[in-house]
Amino acid sequence: MNFEELVKFLNSTFFNTIAVGIVGAFAYWIGKTQAKIQDSVELYASLGIMKDIATQNESKIIYIQNVGTRVLYFDSYEFNGKPYELNGQVQAPTCSGAINSFYRISLPINGECHVSLFVYFHDAENRKWKSKIICDFQNQWWDIKTYPREFLK
Repeated sequence: MNFEELVKFLNSTFFNTIAVGIVGAFAYWIGKTQAKIQDSVELYASLGIMKDIATQNESKIIYIQNVGTRVLYFDSYEFNGKPYELNGQVQAPTCSGAINSFYRISLPINGECHVSLFVYFHDAENRKWKSKIICDFQNQWWDIKTYPREFLK
């Protein structure tokens, strides 16, 4: 193929169609990847301390934050096997800047030293999720571990 034939080929409709198709496929892939990154669902639990202003008593609590990018709806949770209904309580993502963008649950004060917590929630597409949180009282402090959320069918 000589230079003139190469120029004709590069200017041809066939070549341009292929080039546009490749660029379009790449742009589609980038868009899907961005959407997947922006569509994150995850909870994170940490230890908090609440102070009663009147009595100055402190109590330990579990702060549960929506650290994903979507608004979530808390349906219920199980605390050491006992169910508690939340009826779709709205939980804004932490990144939204919403005030009090966390849910709090009191830790036991009766000598229990282990808490097994499962939080059940759904998103706007009604995809259902479950997060596991384990709390252990060790060395006079609550150690709180949050595990990756699980998709429920």
